[in-house]
Amino acid sequence: EWAEAQGVQTALSEQVAELRRELAGVLSGNDEIVSENGTLKQTLADTTAARQTVGNELAEVRTELDDAYGLTETLMRELGAFRGELEDSSAARQALRTTNSELYQQLHESQEEKASFGVRVEQLEAEVAESQKNRENLVQEASAIRSELEDSSRAHAAAETQITEAQDAL
Repeated sequence: EWAEAQGVQTALSEQVAELRRELAGVLSGNDEIVSENGTLKQTLADTTAARQTVGNELAEVRTELDDAYGLTETLMRELGAFRGELEDSSAARQALRTTNSELYQQLHESQEEKASFGVRVEQLEAEVAESQKNRENLVQEASAIRSELEDSSRAHAAAETQITEAQDAL
């Protein structure tokens, strides 16, 4: 029995040794799993952080895109306003061209009228010059007539004096 008990004990010791080897292998595998689990947790944390960063960047891009859409809408409104102003400016420019054309026509007519007035002024100046000559001639004739009248008055006064003297002498 003793030998049998020793045989059982030896068999149990071998089984215990085998179980210890298996346990050591499991524990070694467990350490690897724990280590791998830590690596996976770190990778998950890094991935989560990267995902959060990408999410933040995506939010910023969305904000910038919204801003760009807003700016585009503002620019489109301004462009529409500028087009309206351009059309108004074009209409005003066309009106100015029409007005300028009318003004050039009026200027041309005014220049023709001025030339006509110039001719008339020259005619009037010639008439004034002729009138001045006639006036000068009339002044000279009047002066000559006055001289003759004065001579005649003197001669008449002398004749009256002679008549008076002759009557007194008679």
